[in-house]
Amino acid sequence: MPNPESHEPGQENLLDRETPLTIEEISQVRSKSPFSQFDRSYKKMDYHFGDVSISILRQSISPEDFEKNKDKILALHDGRENAESFGHETLLVNALIEQNRIAKMFGVDSKDLWSSCVADYSHSGKAMMDNMGDNVYMLSLDEHVKKLEKDGATNEQVIIEIAGQMFHESIHQNEPTVRKELLRGKASLGELTPITAQLAYYLAIGYTGPKGYDAYSCSLGIEDIKKGKDLEKNHEIATSVSAELLLEQLKSVYPDIAEGVDIKSSLDACETIVVAIPPERRRFLMPALKEAILQSTDEKKSTEVVKRLKQKGKKQK
Repeated sequence: MPNPESHEPGQENLLDRETPLTIEEISQVRSKSPFSQFDRSYKKMDYHFGDVSISILRQSISPEDFEKNKDKILALHDGRENAESFGHETLLVNALIEQNRIAKMFGVDSKDLWSSCVADYSHSGKAMMDNMGDNVYMLSLDEHVKKLEKDGATNEQVIIEIAGQMFHESIHQNEPTVRKELLRGKASLGELTPITAQLAYYLAIGYTGPKGYDAYSCSLGIEDIKKGKDLEKNHEIATSVSAELLLEQLKSVYPDIAEGVDIKSSLDACETIVVAIPPERRRFLMPALKEAILQSTDEKKSTEVVKRLKQKGKKQK
């Protein structure tokens, strides 16, 4: 593993290192400039690490937004690390860098994943990111980070979770190589395809830490299926169906490992199987995960899985 103290940022192969960049390393390469777009004022920050370049636009906060969210905005500002120019700078820089690893992992062009984002302070609802653009809603992000930390997430785990959320939004945005290489020309299906891709990323790197879509979300999804709710925009149902699709592929590729796994949650079962895969057989993992993502674009397939989960729910009564 590269020693992060042995190189200046940009002189090492950034994507080979196993530890996140520190704020000290980030601040060494940060450059700032004013930026205006659509009558809005921003502070633009560019970060260049060798061949990897990312940028963050910090949206100006209107007096109305500041008054409406004053306590949250001040808390976010006061919670900065030393040398951070804004709250969660270290997190966002590392999560954006991670998109380059994700692109390589899933065989898509890094230009079709997030290489920049807008730090937006005007929104304080449940949504953490914009699936039509690259907005990160900083106040919602802060709430999510606090929840992850409360659940025991380390800084590195928080970065992975947020990187997965960014990958999720890239699937929604249906960029050229994502659609061509990962979805084989098909369109993303509601929340199902993005969540399947996000969970596939976590499984690919062996991440089992706290996350927004987890085994509890799966159980809520099954309850919603029993109530007859619609899959299209239901994140919990999509999570439960995603876990089934992923588990189905892992069972197909690793039947001997899956045979000994007896766990109630399909997502927990997926994580248990992945952990047990020996190094010499891991080359089959990515094709299996990518096949599950492709399956998630098939409405007929998802309907079959929902029907199966509904029957499973009835048996558990």
